Parts: sequence; structure tokens; C-alpha cells
Amino acid sequence: MSLKDSHEKVKNYVLSYFSLYDIEFIPSTNCSVIDKGKILIFPVVLGVLTSFTGWHLMFQMTSMENLMDFTFNFNVTVAGVQTIITFICVNLIYKDDFFTVLKYFDDITTSEVEFLTKTRMDHLQSSISIAWKLIRVYFIGASILCLPLSFVGLIQLKLDAPLIYTIPGLPADTVFYYPVNIIVQPIHFYFIMESIVSMDCLFIVYLFYIRGELYAINSVAEQLINKEILESDCYKILLLVHRAHRKVMNKFSIISNVMWHFYWQKFFGVSLYMCGSFFVSKNDLFGVIPVTFTIFQLLLLSGPGQLISDCSEMLNNTFYMILWYEMKLKDQKNLLIMMIGAQKSIQPETLGIGQISIYTFVQVAKTAFSYAMFAYAVLL
Repeated sequence: MSLKDSHEKVKNYVLSYFSLYDIEFIPSTNCSVIDKGKILIFPVVLGVLTSFTGWHLMFQMTSMENLMDFTFNFNVTVAGVQTIITFICVNLIYKDDFFTVLKYFDDITTSEVEFLTKTRMDHLQSSISIAWKLIRVYFIGASILCLPLSFVGLIQLKLDAPLIYTIPGLPADTVFYYPVNIIVQPIHFYFIMESIVSMDCLFIVYLFYIRGELYAINSVAEQLINKEILESDCYKILLLVHRAHRKVMNKFSIISNVMWHFYWQKFFGVSLYMCGSFFVSKNDLFGVIPVTFTIFQLLLLSGPGQLISDCSEMLNNTFYMILWYEMKLKDQKNLLIMMIGAQKSIQPETLGIGQISIYTFVQVAKTAFSYAMFAYAVLL
């Protein structure tokens, strides 16, 4: 598969994400209020559904005897609030930034640049393909996982009652009580799970593009280790690497602001999911399923940050391996400036954690486990 074909697949996912969550598939009307208000349909619907689980935690749940009851509603409530905040950041505040960087991805996958085109075919295409496979596995796995998890309440109650929470304001003696609860609640859980996954995948895709471009730039810079190429194309390659690296740093800085917010919200939410799931897994086998999913989610969120950091560090090391003593004085000065610029690593960061890496996985998991054990000792 060509680089352009791989890019088109992932680009269609990004465009589909914004089209779906912004409700762009509904035809425009002559009323500007309706057209502009379509984008609020998703957060309003999710907010109403989240209020159901929040209401259950506050008023319907009378004791902590049913740990699955508490964990299910606690996790879904936290997930709903966190997803609404992420939606506001991505779709309302920083949407234009995503499309600006997407246009840059269009350029690097279609433009013909001497030296860089070939390395992009190898490294960028490989990185995009990995991202595409990851998001497919993530989506399929989450979709399959929704089936047993969404019916946990029905299984526990031997199909005699609705899921663990009940919709407020719907009397138990009405004919609609069981049908509405049994239909709405699995849809609610599936809706929130797919929303979480789709937003995670959006950021994973963008980070893998950055990773692939950094590898391609590094591959071009490595050619200056060859003395023959150094003598014939030194200035041309230095200029190319400098411009490409400056562009990728600029585009990464554009989305780094939203990544800062996203990762802070996500890791805070994930730590709460894991805390609740660890809490219930000691007594219920079903608790192992959300723990497994959350660990996989945390690895997917932490991994790309580590990969980008490694790529950035690799380029810095490559500059030190170049045969600088064979260069002209002017080229040596240019290389020195590039080495200084490359010391600033490209890596997503967030509040309270700093740089996102594989160690972030250990930090969040350890924190969640500690709080779960504390809650278990205090509440039970």
C-alpha cells in the first residue's frame, strides 16, 4: 500500500470523527441557530445520560453492598464528564488547529522532495500503517467488550430487572419501565465507550504522524555520515533537514495545547476508572474486564509519547555522528545551530505528570492501585 493510500484511510477517519460528532450529516437549514446548534447535540445527549448514573450514585444507591453497582455507575459518570470536557476542547475550542495540522499531513504525504520523499515512503508510511492497525484493534476490542459489560447488571439480577441504575422519573409500575431501561442503558454504555475510544484514536493518529515524519527526517540526516554524499550534497541536506524539522516542531506546538488538556483529563479519568475497577475486582470476576481494558487504554495513551521522545532524541544523536570535521566552515556553523535546536525534544506534556512516556503508565497505575486499596480498607 502506498503512502498516499495509507494517509487517505487515516484522513477519512479524522474527517469522519468531526463529521459525526459535529452532526454534519444533518442537512443545513435556513435557520442559523439550528445549524450552529447541531454541534451541541452530542454533549447535551451525553450530559443527560451521565446525569442518570450521577443521580443513581447520589440518591438511588442506599449502600455499598453491591460493589459492581457502585463501580459501574462511578466509572460511567466519570467517563461521561471527562468525555464532555474533551469534546468541548477538541470540537469547539481547538478544532481549527486539528485541521491546520491535518493539512500539513496532506502536504508531507503528497509532496515530492528530494531525499525526503523516499524516506517518507519507508518511515512515515510504516508509522501511519501501525496507527491504522492500532485504532482498528482498539475499536473492535472495545466494541466486543461492550457486550458483556453492558449486560453485567442483567446477569447479576438474573434478567429480572433493568441494569444497575434506573432512569429517574420513570415509575416502576409503568409498562415502559423495563423496556426503556433495558434498551437505553446498554445503548448508553456503548455510546460512552465508543466516544472514549474515538477520541483516544484521534490523538494516537496525530502522534504517529509526528513520529513517522521525525524518523524520515532522521533518515535523511543519517546520509551525512557518508563521506561521498557529504561532499556533494551537504548544504542541500542540512537545509532540507532544518526546514522539515522546524515545520514538524511548529505543527506539534499547534496541537500541544490541546494535548496538554487532553492528557490531563484523560489520565485523571483513567486513574479513577482503574481505582474503581481495582476496588471491585477483589470480589467480582467482572471487575477484571474493565481493569484489563483500562490498562490497555493507558498503554496506548502513554506509548506514542515515548516513541516521539525516542525519535527526537535519535535525531539529536544523529547530528553528533555526522562527519562535521569534513564540512566547510559555513556548513559547520549551520550544523551547530541545528544541534542546538534539536536539543529541545518533541514530547507531549501535561499537568502533574510532565512529559508523557512509558513511565506515565507506571505512575498512573500505581496511583490508582494505592487509592483503590485505601478505599477498600476505609469503606469496607
